[in-house]
Amino acid sequence: GGRLGHGHELLTLPKGQLCQGVMLAFHTQVPRLIVESLDDGAPQPIAEYALPYQNDYIPFSKSVHSFRIRGAEGNTADIRISRINVLTEGALPAWVQRWQTLADGAADLLLIVTHPDDDILWFGGLLPTYAGEKHKKVMVAYAVPGKRQDRRNELLDALWHCGVKYYPFVS
Repeated sequence: GGRLGHGHELLTLPKGQLCQGVMLAFHTQVPRLIVESLDDGAPQPIAEYALPYQNDYIPFSKSVHSFRIRGAEGNTADIRISRINVLTEGALPAWVQRWQTLADGAADLLLIVTHPDDDILWFGGLLPTYAGEKHKKVMVAYAVPGKRQDRRNELLDALWHCGVKYYPFVS
């Protein structure tokens, strides 16, 4: 994964293409960050991110050709990014993760498993049926977080693929 530290990551699209947002997968700690357009010379903020999700889509307030990602003011932690997906203008693909939180705390189904991957190995049919096909509010909770923080990206990708749209609880 790339490390921004206290610097920034600059991305420029090929000529004639515009970006409407990015999907980021963070390697470890989820930081507060700012995305700035560099199209008009001086940096202009187009998105701010402060949610606790390790994978998530960040929409921009306007489509841009060139932008940078940097830590928000007061963020002293390194920003470690495992994956950056740049989304050009148009409809978002289904694989783009836009996690939700259960606002009222009420799930239609709560699946509690011991370890990451247990949900897919032992309940792989349940998740796509209830979350994907029946569009139920499915929450997955893990009792043991797993030894490798960076494997959480794989866990989130698998849940999203199964149709789970509510960010899981990992102790």
